[in-house]
Amino acid sequence: MAHEKEPVSLYFDDSSVQVIKAEINKAYGNEVLFFGWTNEDSIVVKTETIARGSEECVAFPLERSFMADVVIHNHPGGKLTPSGPDLSIASVTANRGVGFFIINNDVTEVYAAVEPVVKGTKKPIDAENLKRLVSKDGPCSRTIPGFEERDGQMEMIEHVCGALNNSSCGLIEAGTGIGKSLAYLIPSVEWAKVNMERVVISTKTINLQEQLLYKDIPGLRKALDHDFSYILMKGRGNYICLNRVADAQQDLFSFIDDEELEQFNNLLSWINTTDDGSLSALTFVPKYSLWEKLNSQSDTCLGGTCGFFSRCFVNRVKRKAITAGIIVTNHHYLLADVSLVPTGNSILPSFDRVIIDEAHNLEDSATSFFTKEITLSSVLRLLDRLYSGDKKKKGYLMFLLRKGRSDSAGTSVTGTSVTGTSGTWVADTGGFGNRDLKKIMEEVTLLRSSAHELFEAIEEFLISTGRHISTNTRKSDLNTRKSDLNTHKSDLNTHKSDLAVCEITDDVKDLPGWENRVIRQFGIFYKECTGLSNSLYELREKIIGDAEESVLKQIESFIFRLVEITQTVDDFLSDEDKNHVRWIEKKRETAVVVSLIDVGAALQELLFSQVKSAVLTSATLTVDNRFDFIKRRLCLHEAEISVIVKSPFHYDEQMVAIIPSDMVEPDLPDYLPVLSNCVLKILKNTGGKAFVLFTSYRTLNEVFDRIGDELKRTGLFVFKQGNDSRMNLLNDFKKNIHSILFGTESFWEGVDAPGDTLECVIITKLPFKVPTEPVVKARMERIRLEGGNPFMDYSLPLAVIKFKQGIGRLIRKNTDRGLIAILDKRVLVKRYGNIFLNSIPGGNISRGSLEDVLQKTDGYISNNSLTK
Repeated sequence: MAHEKEPVSLYFDDSSVQVIKAEINKAYGNEVLFFGWTNEDSIVVKTETIARGSEECVAFPLERSFMADVVIHNHPGGKLTPSGPDLSIASVTANRGVGFFIINNDVTEVYAAVEPVVKGTKKPIDAENLKRLVSKDGPCSRTIPGFEERDGQMEMIEHVCGALNNSSCGLIEAGTGIGKSLAYLIPSVEWAKVNMERVVISTKTINLQEQLLYKDIPGLRKALDHDFSYILMKGRGNYICLNRVADAQQDLFSFIDDEELEQFNNLLSWINTTDDGSLSALTFVPKYSLWEKLNSQSDTCLGGTCGFFSRCFVNRVKRKAITAGIIVTNHHYLLADVSLVPTGNSILPSFDRVIIDEAHNLEDSATSFFTKEITLSSVLRLLDRLYSGDKKKKGYLMFLLRKGRSDSAGTSVTGTSVTGTSGTWVADTGGFGNRDLKKIMEEVTLLRSSAHELFEAIEEFLISTGRHISTNTRKSDLNTRKSDLNTHKSDLNTHKSDLAVCEITDDVKDLPGWENRVIRQFGIFYKECTGLSNSLYELREKIIGDAEESVLKQIESFIFRLVEITQTVDDFLSDEDKNHVRWIEKKRETAVVVSLIDVGAALQELLFSQVKSAVLTSATLTVDNRFDFIKRRLCLHEAEISVIVKSPFHYDEQMVAIIPSDMVEPDLPDYLPVLSNCVLKILKNTGGKAFVLFTSYRTLNEVFDRIGDELKRTGLFVFKQGNDSRMNLLNDFKKNIHSILFGTESFWEGVDAPGDTLECVIITKLPFKVPTEPVVKARMERIRLEGGNPFMDYSLPLAVIKFKQGIGRLIRKNTDRGLIAILDKRVLVKRYGNIFLNSIPGGNISRGSLEDVLQKTDGYISNNSLTK
């Protein structure tokens, strides 16, 4: 134990000090209780605000404190000597390895009544004991219906235990059917129990999250002789904010559109009955424009000073997460939350161990996270929330005008008193007056107009240069990478109508209309956006002593969003930054987009360097049985564990792959009719029971238009992606075994239809990414400049992983049987074809004419009769 005050720098990092200081100020200098988490040097690097009290005391939830590394609270009087109650609590936390710190209100001094346990003293978990849980006669066999002992599952448990025990990074390719979810859940639960340290599990798809939450975790809880806590963590924006609802209730005219009013009233009723408060708990889907006004946002959150803090749905989740041993989340939210740690606005509690499932998608998730875009509608939504400018004159500025004119407090519909303002800070007699607010409204109107003019200029530029349907790259680019594009020629052709992209290259900047029209409008837009944010900042500064904190926070939020827009414009127009790629795209609307080229280094800095153990797993991490590609892309060259755990399925007996040699290559003129005829013959032969997987909507629609009606006339049930949601299509597909589903990207992975519902997967084309997509092209160019081979080092590995995912849809149980039809002749005639062929599990491959290979599928289709 320390016996004197010490400078905080010995125990806290700078960001933690700033967060604590801000929280104490928000609590008006009263006592505040924090939980803290330390790094390996025993420095507090993250804190969580737990309770606020009076000048003399603060509530202390003892059991919850055991998940922290240290308990921290302030003594407002500045005397840091522990009181009797302090020492009583400190003695209990000390027995559980939790430190106890007392700080002054300025957070300059600390008294360490109990030093935190030095990191690195974690207890190892016993893999052999855990493997017994999944043995033939183990608890899982007795409690989980249909459970079978699997050698691969035991092997994976051993590797996950090794990564946790040795604080290392592991890459584990877990073949379909080994039960990888339980193989990482069992060690994670044990680690949380033994070491009182939570483990975060991140997935890409909702399907896997639901499997974990509603099947695997409940099943494991029944099998174990002890219980464990877990929670699903979703992004803050998924939860409704009671404070923003109260603001809306004060002036419905300013906030809520007439069309939204009924939904708003339904939300008010729901708020008083829901324990969850999240979007997924609603029985209806609110309009996005309404939810955006009412959901929780980090930049408007008041934290502990909010009048609704005790009822806050986000705060409830945060409290539950502190005591949870297992936290389930998704890749995008995981990255978003860890990026907020320095600001103190993260929701996830501190963690040192993470399991990344569906890890083959992590680079894509990170790319999405690091991509910024501006659309006209996003700018207009923001400005409308500030001031609509139409006849109805809605928005926050109108709310402030009306709020300032009222001296009385409002009362919310939910029965909670809402404090009003005196009105002095918007009075014409002084301060920031009505005239000033109206001036800001005029600035909003000007910015709205310049936003319209900017996107009109962009549209006109795209049309005048023919790039509104662009699939072409600059001429110099075509010349320098002719071999790469020749390799992808067929991929360019079949994706052509799916693209509407104009990458901002030097050649584009030299075209007429860019400098004198587009850049000029960007300049006007940027200037007015900056001017508006400055005016709002001045408003905030002038009312800071009189206005409620919720008003200040909301103004800060508008400033933050405007600054984000100007920063994106800066990044988009920058000539110096070579780490980003910039383009304009047209899908539903025109978007100005900036994306990070290489996300591996960012992932390393943001996530992997911040945790002790990381296990990345998927059924498809390797290319040609090597982990080189995933290691390069995610900067995991030092991963200590790289193992392939083989599937228990007997693919050579359960599955045959057919490759018709009379198919034509995708870049030939008769490709579509030949492909359509081939698909038709296979589907008639199998009696449906098939996924037909495409790489573009264009090809899907053209093939469907050619053969869809004939398939229906034969009695087959035919479904096409785009006609309904993915979930509804999949459910409809499973209702009848003679069903066919035509799908693109989202059906290549993450969907299951085990049994005789799905016995045929047709891969119409090798799933190469389009080489002219800006991020793909930029990454290929970066590889070329570094002396690599863009096709072999990037395009091919990505396609092989996607190819393996598509094949993986077929065999999901050891009783499944079926055929894979590969209708891309390139696997037979191109040198790289063998890499795809080597990725087909079991090696049972039949080549020949379509008629010949179909004859070899007998025994793999259970019943192709259409008789019901």
